[in-house]
Amino acid sequence: MPMYGVCFGHQHLVRTFGGRVEHSPAGWELGTGGVTLTEEGRRDPLFADVPAAFPAQQNHGEIVAELPPGARMLAHTPHTACQAFVLGDAIWGIQFHPEFTPEVVYALIGLLADRLPAGSFPAWPADEQPLRDWLSKSVQATPTARRCLDNFAAIVRERGRAGSSDDRVDNGRLFRIGASQA
Repeated sequence: MPMYGVCFGHQHLVRTFGGRVEHSPAGWELGTGGVTLTEEGRRDPLFADVPAAFPAQQNHGEIVAELPPGARMLAHTPHTACQAFVLGDAIWGIQFHPEFTPEVVYALIGLLADRLPAGSFPAWPADEQPLRDWLSKSVQATPTARRCLDNFAAIVRERGRAGSSDDRVDNGRLFRIGASQA
């Protein structure tokens, strides 16, 4: 059964399968930023029809410091070495938020900008403008990042069709018809 973890889910999958997550030494990544696919990421079905570099919404202060054994990195940013990974052919994790709209990111900036500790954004030119203004300037729509969600749903549907005739997919979940409930 395919699995897909986003942000904390990405980090949880890493910890569950033997990798390591830690606080980012570069501070928080919040707002819209560029994600770059690795060569392997360009071939992975999660990133089908996604360009090699694309904008995505970010909101995290922790990063993957070490991938689980056997995991392959699929994407990165200048701030975060592991923005996406795959383990086997059915477990994906992504650090960015394909589900966030610009409105959600603006709201997060409004909630977090004044609450995060000093130094959370090392690149922020503090003497030039308020943090929330600086962060807000990066925010844009990210329909390409959202395509990852659509691609994952397509993977689940396709694998459901490839299963036995007793399988069906409903709302992205695979159900085994007639399977024991024990």
